[in-house]
Amino acid sequence: MADPSAVTHEELVTNVRYGYWYNHLCERFYGRLDLCLNLVQLVGGSAAALALLKDSPTTSGVSGVALAIAAAVSLLVQPAIKAERHRRAKCDFLALDAIAVTLDPIVLAQRIADTRREAPLGIEALAIPAVNATVRAIG
Repeated sequence: MADPSAVTHEELVTNVRYGYWYNHLCERFYGRLDLCLNLVQLVGGSAAALALLKDSPTTSGVSGVALAIAAAVSLLVQPAIKAERHRRAKCDFLALDAIAVTLDPIVLAQRIADTRREAPLGIEALAIPAVNATVRAIG
C-alpha cells in the first residue's frame, strides 16, 4: 500500500469497499464451483448406479471418470473451504467499512493492511469486476 499520508481518507474507504466486493465475488465463485462439483458427483454417482443396473459398461466408465475428475478437483481446490474463508474476509471488510469514516487515515491504512494480510488469496481475474462493483456501489 502507498504511504498513508499520500492517500486520501476517501481513497482508503474505497479500498475497504473494494476488499468487500473482491471477497464477495471470490466467495460467490468458489461457492458456485463447489455446487457444480457436487452436482457432477451426484449425477455421476446416479448414472454409475443406473449403468450398473442396466449392464452398460461404457456409461459406467464415463460416469466413473466424471466422478473421479470432480472428486480430484474438489480435493485439490477445496472450493467450500475457500468460499468460507472469503466470506469471513468479506465480513471483516464490512465491519471495517462500518467504522472507516470515523478512523484516522493512518489507523485506517493499518487496519486495511491487517485485514488484507488475514484474507485468503483470491482469483486475480476478479479484480477488475470488483473495481467495477465498488464504483457502482459508491455511485
